[in-house]
Amino acid sequence: MRRFIVITALLVAGCGGNPVGPGGESELLEWTVDGQTYRASENGRGALRSGSTVSATGSDCGRGAVMNIMIPNATATGTYTVNRALGGSVQFTPDARTGTAAGENWEAPGIPRVVNNQIVADGTGTVSLTRITNDWVSGTFSGDLMPSPQNRDTSRKRVEGRFELSFRERTIC
Repeated sequence: MRRFIVITALLVAGCGGNPVGPGGESELLEWTVDGQTYRASENGRGALRSGSTVSATGSDCGRGAVMNIMIPNATATGTYTVNRALGGSVQFTPDARTGTAAGENWEAPGIPRVVNNQIVADGTGTVSLTRITNDWVSGTFSGDLMPSPQNRDTSRKRVEGRFELSFRERTIC
């Protein structure tokens, strides 16, 4: 979770308009978790590239829902598997604003642990990059996310989504 806090903290410069992608598309990051749809607010989305690592963050600022995606070695279009061996991650927080819900999140890969006297294995997922340039990244993601150890809700969550984002620094919400 620490890496996502760092990613979000790095998005710290001014917003300034809604960039348009190389194909004329507008920025977006939207996702569905177990049938519930979220869309990042205009001031609640961003992408960063650090070396070959691509990170995307989206927040539905009104509801407090947050989606974080990180893909190491993202040098070309293609499908990247999210797992412990290769790195990468997808993380969902249903309400990051305040209170008990702010500490709950689901992720792939998850942290293996014992729940109800059974070992719960990692979550799984993929991120497919359909376009990546010096200024823009597009793609889709999906996965079965595992609850973090502190969650009250210990069920898995199914996530699917898509993104069209420019690489630029900005403030999130």
